Amino acid sequence: MVTSFLLSTQPPLAVFFFFIFLLFFIDTTSFHGAGISASSTPFSTTNATENKDEAQALLNWKSTLDNHSQSLLSSWHSDNPCGFTGVVCDDFGAIAHLNLSYFGLRGTLDGLNFSRLTSVVSFELANNSIYGSILSSIGNLSKLNSLNLCFNELSGDIPPNLGMLESLHYLYLCANNLSGHIPWEIGWLGSLLELGFSKNKFTGPIPPSLGKLGMGLESLFR
Repeated sequence: MVTSFLLSTQPPLAVFFFFIFLLFFIDTTSFHGAGISASSTPFSTTNATENKDEAQALLNWKSTLDNHSQSLLSSWHSDNPCGFTGVVCDDFGAIAHLNLSYFGLRGTLDGLNFSRLTSVVSFELANNSIYGSILSSIGNLSKLNSLNLCFNELSGDIPPNLGMLESLHYLYLCANNLSGHIPWEIGWLGSLLELGFSKNKFTGPIPPSLGKLGMGLESLFR
């Protein structure tokens, strides 16, 4: 009724411009709505792809473990890592925590692609039979807060790339067969609260850079 009244009281030229305005408004609104729905699709697709990459990284690692270990990880068999035993995902479906301590796993870390697990906050593999070296690619876990590899059979040097983990608060490498010098790059870990290096076969002096960590050096070997 109001629209009819307005149209009836306006000259023909004003009515013409009124309709042009309505058409422009409707078209512009439709355009913006389409833009919003289109932009949301790539976001969800990207998340799904990243989740599959994370799942594949774990499945590839599982295939390198011994047969008994693979049977213990029987739930690891899909594209959704959030349903895997020992895995906790964040609100976006990315792997945030991997806790396989005391599982009785045997194998190496060689088959684990750390570059696919960049959302991981805690990585716990204590009390297993993991042997071989600690891969330098572990430095790709930029969000890592806690790393616990104690009571395994790891050997070789500590990779200097551990010094890249700026968010690390807890680092436990105790009770392995690690050897060589403690890398001075560990002193870069300014957020570190606890450090456990006891029961290994390190040689050489304690790097002076560790004095920056604000803890008694004896705590390294407690």
